[in-house]
Amino acid sequence: MSERSVDYDLMVIGAGAIGVTIAMNAAERGLSTAVVEARAEPGMGCSYANAGLLAPSHAHPLTGFGNVRAGLRNIANPYGPFKLDPSAENISWIPRFLLASLPREHDKAIDTQRRLSGASTAMHRSMARSGLDTGFRQNGLLDVYRNLTAAQATTDDLENHPLRPAFSLLSAAQIMEKIPTAAGLEAGVFTTDDAHCDGYRYVHAVAERAAELGVDFRFNAPAGALLRRNAVTRGVSTSVGDLSANHTVVAAAEPSKRLLKPTGLHLPMINGKGYVVDLAKSSSDPGFPIGIKDEMIVATPYPDRLRLAGVMELTGSDDSVDATRVGAMITAGESVFPGLSSRDILESWAGLRPCIADGLPAVGRTHDPGLSVATGHGQQGLVLAPITSAIVQAQLQGQPGTPAGVDPHAISPERFRKR
Repeated sequence: MSERSVDYDLMVIGAGAIGVTIAMNAAERGLSTAVVEARAEPGMGCSYANAGLLAPSHAHPLTGFGNVRAGLRNIANPYGPFKLDPSAENISWIPRFLLASLPREHDKAIDTQRRLSGASTAMHRSMARSGLDTGFRQNGLLDVYRNLTAAQATTDDLENHPLRPAFSLLSAAQIMEKIPTAAGLEAGVFTTDDAHCDGYRYVHAVAERAAELGVDFRFNAPAGALLRRNAVTRGVSTSVGDLSANHTVVAAAEPSKRLLKPTGLHLPMINGKGYVVDLAKSSSDPGFPIGIKDEMIVATPYPDRLRLAGVMELTGSDDSVDATRVGAMITAGESVFPGLSSRDILESWAGLRPCIADGLPAVGRTHDPGLSVATGHGQQGLVLAPITSAIVQAQLQGQPGTPAGVDPHAISPERFRKR
């Protein structure tokens, strides 16, 4: 790159929930900021559709023996709710995932994830109160179970939760009071303070605010490579030209891995395919999300639809929609919503979540003084977007630690640096 004045103070690669939040907050601090995005508008990647949960009580990394068992059990089952494909693409990721699922490492990751989620959900609430129309609602979350033992295991876990969330154990009769259509359920757990929002509305509301603050969005501009001089990142090369910046944040989901590799950062990150099915709304739908735990599906009510979200397929980069999988999700939802299969399907969608093997994201500055990273959030990208941005902003200002009070080394991208 030739010697010249830089185009921007800050460059953000990726216009998902995390990228647009970082850009907005940087602009609020007075930094000239740009966002480059491969797609035609913000939020069209893994931020496009999700369960929308802002639920610190449920924050949990992908790791753990429960998912290990489910992955092994479903190797031969193409429609299991958690599928881990032992393909060549995943072969180096799986051993790290297994090691991170050992109790000591897994427990540390749970604590980190929950503290991040708690701090970030409070930020979501503040953003909504400031006037951002993200669809934020704090109506609680109900998990339902076919047997009492599973529900009691959840309450035991909540009693040991570092944030001490408020909850109540519900009987079958109490579930019927909240969801008159439910049948065949033995117990439920209602977490009072959990919330939800609309991921797509969140991204667009934040992007609009960022644009009002002067952020320059460059759409249809896929990033080709980081621009580097003397081992320092100085911007990004895109399909529409080179853009220079004093500092660059890579927040491009799984493609971040390719961009970062020349810097010596080798993120053990693969795609996790999740499904969303939007169905016509019914007047009997509850006003809060429901976790159908035996099926590993969440049903989230929105003003114009009922959304089913679930499934995690660690199988590669195919984001096509399997109609049989969609049908299985609708059938699974009928335990709570009888007649669900007769509703109109408004949209079915599959998206790729960037999953790091140890279950935690990669957030923060790197050994390269011109480079930060904000990726690898798996299924937690929406809920963790505000705290991720807060961590990036704090570190850019030289502040130690993290705003969530977690060990910054636990989520540092430098933990994957090859020296």
